[in-house]
Amino acid sequence: MATSTTSAIPRFLLTLFVGPAVGAVVFLLAGALADWPDNPSRMPDLFEDAPLVLLFGYALGLFPALVGAVVMGVFSHRYHNLRAQMLAAIPLGAAAGWFGMTLFVSSFGANKYFNTELQLVSAVAGAVALLGCTAIFAWFTRKTAA
Repeated sequence: MATSTTSAIPRFLLTLFVGPAVGAVVFLLAGALADWPDNPSRMPDLFEDAPLVLLFGYALGLFPALVGAVVMGVFSHRYHNLRAQMLAAIPLGAAAGWFGMTLFVSSFGANKYFNTELQLVSAVAGAVALLGCTAIFAWFTRKTAA
């Protein structure tokens, strides 16, 4: 079994590099769902815009992922139970997504564009991303331990 020191770095790196990709997919799907009732013919164009949205979403998600990776790293050392980590990943990820994006947007002075809907999507993206990264990490550590 890996020690907490050896498992902290891979968990951090996984969350930092995979988390923004998961969050970007959540943003892409949220944008498609928000636009679809008003413009049903736009749905096929989703895939046309996807590379650009995913690229920007990944870049914007790096700072919230850093916050989430640090928070989950601290939490996972206190609670070694996987169920507790999975349950904690949802609110911790939501808080990291919201807080990280709020700080990121504020640093550029673009607060007027960061409305309630974007704050909600940031929180959902953070929750899904951290939960997904926690599950992926648990799956890999179980595979390598066996």
